[in-house]
Amino acid sequence: MPGLIAGIDHVSTATTDVDRLLAFYKDHFELEPMAGFPLTGGDGRKIALIPLSDGIMLQATEVASLPAPEPIDPPGAVFFGVSRFDHCSFRASSEDAFEDLRTRLVNAGACTGTVLSSGDLRFFRFTDPDGWFAEVVWHVPAA
Repeated sequence: MPGLIAGIDHVSTATTDVDRLLAFYKDHFELEPMAGFPLTGGDGRKIALIPLSDGIMLQATEVASLPAPEPIDPPGAVFFGVSRFDHCSFRASSEDAFEDLRTRLVNAGACTGTVLSSGDLRFFRFTDPDGWFAEVVWHVPAA
């Protein structure tokens, strides 16, 4: 019997500037917002949905102000230890895509480019323009 949960629908993050965040994901990840987005609410704040793959989306919601996250060092059991939510890992579509994204984000000053590994998983960490911590992962195929 299949489980009740089929996967992740969306991961949501707060931003003080939806347009800036959309530009970041377009320039470095080649991602475009879903048709009809961003939407602007009656209070002038915007919301956008960015399709990733397999129906999973990144939701960006504009807020008036956003305190900078303060990572716990060392992170311990709470990965990055940030307050809005912990983090999201983007699964690269191939090893070439992993390396391309790493180069783009290093050039943007969004990460150091250091690749970490755990078993068959290779990953690097980056921050977006709002200081949100995230990862890009590549699952190395079995030999």
